[in-house]
Amino acid sequence: AVVINAEYGSKFDIESHKDLTKSELDYILSAISNYDKLGNYKCFVAVFLSHGENESLQCTDGEKKYIDEIISIFKGDKCPALKGVPKWLIFQSCRGAVHNKEVQLAKDGLDDFNYYIEKQSSTDICSRVL
Repeated sequence: AVVINAEYGSKFDIESHKDLTKSELDYILSAISNYDKLGNYKCFVAVFLSHGENESLQCTDGEKKYIDEIISIFKGDKCPALKGVPKWLIFQSCRGAVHNKEVQLAKDGLDDFNYYIEKQSSTDICSRVL
C-alpha cells in the first residue's frame, strides 16, 4: 500500500508498505485513519497493489481483506479528520478467473489520443464515491 497525502501546498507526504499480512494491513489502516493531522491535508490518496479475487485483496499470509472494509475505514463516520477532504483509493488487483480483454490505444494526432476499452462482465472498470 502506498499512501500519499498533500498537506498545505503541493508538497506530498508518501508512505510505502510492502508485503503486508492482514494484521499488518489492519494496523496500518487503523493508524492512518486515526492520525490527528489528517485534517491538515488537501487530499488523501491510497494505492493498493495486490493479488485478489472478486471484492478482496490477498495479503501475504493468504488472508483476505475486503475492499469494502478498506473503503469504510476512510468514510466520515470512522475517520472524521478526512470529512470533506477529497479521497482517492486505488485498487490494482486480480479479480478472479475472468481476464480483461486487451486495451487498444489509437493515436489520431500529435496530442489527441482515443482509448478503447472493451468491457467484460466481472472485470468492468468502476469507481466509487466515498
